[in-house]
Amino acid sequence: MTDRQRRQPGYVLHRRAYRETSYLADILSPEFGRLAGVFRGARKKQGGSLEPFIRYGLAWHGKGQMVTVTSYDIEIEHSLRDRYLYAGLYLNELIVRALPVEVSAPPLFHAYDNAITGLARRDTLEPVLRTFERTLLRESGYDLLFNYDYTTGDVIAPDRYYRFVPNVGFESIQKTSDALSGRVLLAIADDDYAKTETRRVAKHVLRSALKPLLGDRPLASRQFFRGSNHAV
Repeated sequence: MTDRQRRQPGYVLHRRAYRETSYLADILSPEFGRLAGVFRGARKKQGGSLEPFIRYGLAWHGKGQMVTVTSYDIEIEHSLRDRYLYAGLYLNELIVRALPVEVSAPPLFHAYDNAITGLARRDTLEPVLRTFERTLLRESGYDLLFNYDYTTGDVIAPDRYYRFVPNVGFESIQKTSDALSGRVLLAIADDDYAKTETRRVAKHVLRSALKPLLGDRPLASRQFFRGSNHAV
């Protein structure tokens, strides 16, 4: 990144107080991915409070892993409540933990924009989360293919059974109590989460697939879900 001014839409994923009047924040933008930014004087600016789930028009300058935000205007303001708020916090934490700084990620920004819009509409929760998780994996360099057997290169067969091998993919096995149905894997490949079994398998597999990116430290946002009798 050069010193010239940059302008992008962006979301604030996480912020914390910095010195007496400013914020440090993690930002998600389409062209520059995740950035760390300083919002100087934002804490004393009238109406300047930075909030999550608002799409801002941002301008900044600087280079390296810390930029200085020079202006930010609200483009779209989303209101999330109850478990949808917790889901939004979960998405934010996933990005901060899994996405390296300054990795261009237009598809991820678009997926996040869609996910936050869906949460604000109170769409069915699990399809929103699972669709975003798959995009995050892909943009982080791990494209998990739910419709291919990695050992043969063949398309997953709906009438066969498979197991998930972390960091690799799916391989055909004989039917066992914990085998995954090919029909279910193909539904996940199509982002079709209408059936309970599909949602269950998708959550289990994607949680395992994300673990190497997230590390061993528990996600704080999952604690909110446990307290509300829901899970992600």
